[in-house]
Amino acid sequence: MTPVRPFAVALCLALATTAAGTTLATSAEASVSVAVPYEMLFEAAETIVVAHPLETRSQWEDGRIATYTKLHVDEGVAGSEATGSDVWVKTMGGTVGDIGQYVDGEPEFAVGSSNLLFLKRLSSGPFVVVTRAQGQFLLEVDAATRKTMTKPSPSVGALVHPSQAPRALPAFLAKLQAKSPAVTDPQILFASVRLAKDALPGRALDGLRGELQSAFKAAHTK
Repeated sequence: MTPVRPFAVALCLALATTAAGTTLATSAEASVSVAVPYEMLFEAAETIVVAHPLETRSQWEDGRIATYTKLHVDEGVAGSEATGSDVWVKTMGGTVGDIGQYVDGEPEFAVGSSNLLFLKRLSSGPFVVVTRAQGQFLLEVDAATRKTMTKPSPSVGALVHPSQAPRALPAFLAKLQAKSPAVTDPQILFASVRLAKDALPGRALDGLRGELQSAFKAAHTK
């Protein structure tokens, strides 16, 4: 959420590993997060949708500002949400009165934007974008080809390869070790992992749709 003036800025940066994302280090300007493995998006998501924002509401919650954005689902790509439904998505940060809070690495929903989103529902009701802004991809029509193309969220920020911080993703590391018990070096295990930032941006939605559906099904079929 872009702050407005006048305001008092509170820079709130998460430092824990959660399903919503992992922040390794922070400064006054930015956070550095671990790049998310491609398959983690599908494992964490309950639904994948193409959606655009309708309205936003910001409010104080436990001393911090949270923003709730109502999005219309233009296409239910995979999972629980159907085409034509509306969903509320919670993000941290926003503006209430003359107080603004900015949370680095959180998704942002601009008026008029179209978004490919990996979502999961909170127990309190609304959805969140899994892996934070790494689970949001903007959709834009290419002027030359007229195809709808994916691009990274502008809110992603700086990313490091998980091989450089392997223990920041403990569950995924354990999974890799279970598949290759003879390999004990976490950096070697992570070295060849496919990342969401490499797999999804710059793709035509028409060609990507089947891949998303297949990967989601594989992640949720045990």
